[in-house]
Amino acid sequence: MRAPPFTDDINEERLPPNFKLPAIPSYDGRGDPEDHIHAFISAFRLYCIPDPVICRAFPVFLRGTARKWFWGLEPRSISTLGELVERFLHRFISSRPTTRTSAYLLNMQQNPGESLRSYVQRFHEESVQIPDPNEQVTIAAFTHGLVSGVFNTGIHKKYPRTLHELWLKVEKGIQAEDLNRMKKEVQTARPRADPRRGKEVGRSETGTGSGFQSPGRDRRSVFDRISKGKSPIPESELTPLNTTRSRVLSVMEQNNLEKAPPKMFGSKDKRNSNLYCLYHRDIGHETENCNDLKKEIENLIRQGHLKQFIRRGGGQKRNEPRRDNRGDQRRDERRPSRSSCRPPEDPRETKRPPRDGSSGHGLGYRPNIAGVINIIIGGQTGGDSQNSRKRTYRQANPDQAESSFRLSEVITYGPSDPVPAASSSHEALVIEILTNNYVVKKVYIDPGSSVDVKYLRTFESLKLARERMTPVRTPLVGFGGHVVHPEGMVALTVTVGRHPRCRTIPVNFVVVKADSPYNLLLGRPTLNALRAVYSTYHLIFKFPTPAGVAEVSRDVCAARECYLATLQAASPSTSRARPEKRSNILSIDSIDPQRAEKIPRLETGDEVEEFPLDPTKPDQTVRVGTRLPGPTKRDMVDLLRKYRDVFAWAAEEVQGVPQHLMIHELNVDPQVRPVKQKRRHLGLERSRAVGEEVDKLLPAKIIREVQYPTWLSNPVMVKKDTGVWRM
Repeated sequence: MRAPPFTDDINEERLPPNFKLPAIPSYDGRGDPEDHIHAFISAFRLYCIPDPVICRAFPVFLRGTARKWFWGLEPRSISTLGELVERFLHRFISSRPTTRTSAYLLNMQQNPGESLRSYVQRFHEESVQIPDPNEQVTIAAFTHGLVSGVFNTGIHKKYPRTLHELWLKVEKGIQAEDLNRMKKEVQTARPRADPRRGKEVGRSETGTGSGFQSPGRDRRSVFDRISKGKSPIPESELTPLNTTRSRVLSVMEQNNLEKAPPKMFGSKDKRNSNLYCLYHRDIGHETENCNDLKKEIENLIRQGHLKQFIRRGGGQKRNEPRRDNRGDQRRDERRPSRSSCRPPEDPRETKRPPRDGSSGHGLGYRPNIAGVINIIIGGQTGGDSQNSRKRTYRQANPDQAESSFRLSEVITYGPSDPVPAASSSHEALVIEILTNNYVVKKVYIDPGSSVDVKYLRTFESLKLARERMTPVRTPLVGFGGHVVHPEGMVALTVTVGRHPRCRTIPVNFVVVKADSPYNLLLGRPTLNALRAVYSTYHLIFKFPTPAGVAEVSRDVCAARECYLATLQAASPSTSRARPEKRSNILSIDSIDPQRAEKIPRLETGDEVEEFPLDPTKPDQTVRVGTRLPGPTKRDMVDLLRKYRDVFAWAAEEVQGVPQHLMIHELNVDPQVRPVKQKRRHLGLERSRAVGEEVDKLLPAKIIREVQYPTWLSNPVMVKKDTGVWRM
């Protein structure tokens, strides 16, 4: 065997004690040699291995052509690690991948019909392969490759200056695209009215209103045909279970029995987004109908696991409807409409508590929950401008009150609905919802609110970026005329109900910075979007879903906690018990400069002597202490008279503040027409008060007369409780 190409000092270097070779892939002459060198040296430098030992270990991680090259080097020709690296890179430089520049991104184009999300993913995969890409070229390449449309028009109206601005716009564009796709799915699933026959397309002509076609017609939606892909495994070939597969999956995760599932077939954009699989953590089908999960559970049962979920005894198949002398079960329960892609669960399973063990109302269908928000101690309904609100009011024609959407389910409240004991105490309806992968509790249902409110602390707990908020100019007006200015508005999807009887809808939340025991407030917009029927007597509300009528009941403990917290914060007994805190509250009237209230001031205990600063103005005097020594008193008097211009005895003697500190400029568009207010004629008393204020402010040079009537506003006079006018 030929000697290694290292000098004697490298060959004679002893290995450190307890030396172990790191796990590094071998190099065979193919691939990037620089990447192999960086990984190799970084792994050894992590353990502070000296360079001679690194050289001796280098051939261990070579194979094939690279190993033949190493042993073909001349003996004693390499004396340092740097020489070894240089000769290695020089030999295999041809294996380095071609370095791309930012100009390569100009070839990227969005295909016709391709979603923005897919185009962004392809663009990102190519851009990460470019070392140190040029930011402006990347922005130009991305915008150049966009197809014509609403997003392309919007991004060129306000062209992004940085990549950060670009990706923020792209994120909003993807969200808008997803919302539009969801709305189209809902609209295509709704029954359409046939103008020739006056009936709804998709309903049977027997008058039952069930929403199903006859068995001979296959009117499946596009998502039904795409999502099925593979036919489901028959239940007869599987071991009968005594619970749902979602519950079995949670136990598998806790015991580390879950294996990584195979990737789902087909493009994500072509799958049904209303169906979610907890096993694949992806959309397209339900967890209960997942073939891969069925196979995995079956394999674990054959290996001796999950015995507690095997249903003992034979007989009726799982998920098979039970029949008796009363006739078909479908007569008792309404079947879901054609738009439903989720079959109803077994009636025995719907009574079980949710996976997290909470009792009562639960969401049940919780994909990728990031956390639970439990305790956090007007609006734009008609538009965000006066014109838009007027336009909304004019469009509210009573003749158009009947919606084109007809409910396929009958929602009723009757003797069969239980009346909770809390109804006698008139408690509020407080529920929990799912939004942004968080279970949010203490959600107050307020049919009297015209907006959906999210408190700022809840917004921060959901880990939402403030950039997602859009500004809102319209304030919120509450009970007693209390006005609150919102922080902004954020659009989120909200899931209400328990799977399969649940609905996911987009909600525009107005973010408010205020203290409240509640986390969210759902008002009329969300209740109307759910088409919910609310009952304060039963403390529940019902709304239609594709799988039937959903019932959402209250959380008793949360409702009472919030009620007590609200009373404790607003109780007047608290202020009477601690009167010292009232001294820190400053009334608005107390800062009125025209009120002649004498404030007690700290006086000196020594006798004082008055003397005029200016002999020509004997009434303008200052005082000094009589106990001062003679020289000190004379120096003090001389100093005060020297700087007598510092003292101001009238408003006109106050020296003005520099204009660059007092005056600021407004950045206005000169092409916009100025707004001129109509003149308001004031009454005699208000006019006299305005004249008195102007006579005071003009000599003091606090205001000045200008000749710009188009930019001036009318004076507003407010009469205080003391009878003094404030302008």
